[in-house]
Amino acid sequence: KADLSATRQLRTKEAKGAYVYSTLRATAERTQKALRAELDAQGVRYQPFYIANKIFVRGSDSQMALTLAARPDVARITPNRQYQLPRPGINPGAAAHITAIEPNLTFIHADQVWAMGINGSGTVLAGNDTGLQWDHSAIINHYRGWNGVTADHNYNWWDATGTYPTVPGDGHGHGTHTTGTMVGDDGGSNQIGVAPGARTIHCKNMTDGGGGDDMTFTT
Repeated sequence: KADLSATRQLRTKEAKGAYVYSTLRATAERTQKALRAELDAQGVRYQPFYIANKIFVRGSDSQMALTLAARPDVARITPNRQYQLPRPGINPGAAAHITAIEPNLTFIHADQVWAMGINGSGTVLAGNDTGLQWDHSAIINHYRGWNGVTADHNYNWWDATGTYPTVPGDGHGHGTHTTGTMVGDDGGSNQIGVAPGARTIHCKNMTDGGGGDDMTFTT
């Protein structure tokens, strides 16, 4: 793993970010170089990553796995685990009327924290889920890619599944729901988000069917 301890000596967020980025990239290039050359020589398809220093290998057989596992520059080999969101439960006794401040927020005393002047303002919360309906009335004004007039999704949206490559989408709904829990506030009387002063960005790492794997989560 990259040694990022020197970031503690840097004074600005920009300097820290630049150092972390360059160090992670350099570490991955240096430590993966020989292994990637071997995969190239064997004609094996793969995708390297640098934040998590990993390589996703496609279509290898058991002998290839044993060969790679024996290399001193390979820490471990893991399967591409699959994940599936459970179906949401439905509370038949839920109130049909709109509550000004939802009970999940009063339960954790979020409204008391707001009264202290702390509501997430100045922070950006990132979601990693099934996607985002960015123009939802309770989310649009919190989406960092929206300036009130036009939308710019660059660096505010990433789709590891390739379903919505340029404009955020959520064919499942779970990601929009969890983002609402984070920042949701339509400017009216209904409060659903813990940090209504924060902004949000999103990475879609699960499909519209609510499934994902280590590959999409790493990407």
